Amino acid sequence: MNATTVSQTAYFACVEKLLRLHALSVAGRDERPEAEALRAEMDPLWYALSEAERRRIGALSEDLAAIAEGGAEPVEMSAEERRTYDRRLAAAEAVGDWDAGLAVLRRTSPDLSRQEVIRHQARFWGEAATSDVANVFLREAERLAENGEQRIGGCQELGGRRDTL
Repeated sequence: MNATTVSQTAYFACVEKLLRLHALSVAGRDERPEAEALRAEMDPLWYALSEAERRRIGALSEDLAAIAEGGAEPVEMSAEERRTYDRRLAAAEAVGDWDAGLAVLRRTSPDLSRQEVIRHQARFWGEAATSDVANVFLREAERLAENGEQRIGGCQELGGRRDTL
């Protein structure tokens, strides 16, 4: 097995374990032995990751924590800042720079609903990681819709995709 394959295998294993940790956290069980065991399993995997994969795993952890707490807090933007935000998001999507797009989405505008931002995150994470990651975000967008936040289009779970960096 070459170094790239080892790194990708470690990356997908980290993603899977991080999703399991997120589920435990949402259930209020993040301090239980099962969660500690998952963290311990992730430690050796971390060292097999490339720098880009480590940044992406860190970003995924940040985004999962944010949706567990209700989504990123909106930041007031001037009209020019909002236009720049839209341009940066569109540019990232146009060239498939999912990491840049996700970074833009971490600083949201108050005129975007949390559901809309999380749906964008689902699409970007579906490209940057796996469909399982996208589905976590899609389910959160659906939960927001069911709890009365304005629904911005339908949410549909994605099929079993695995993409690499």
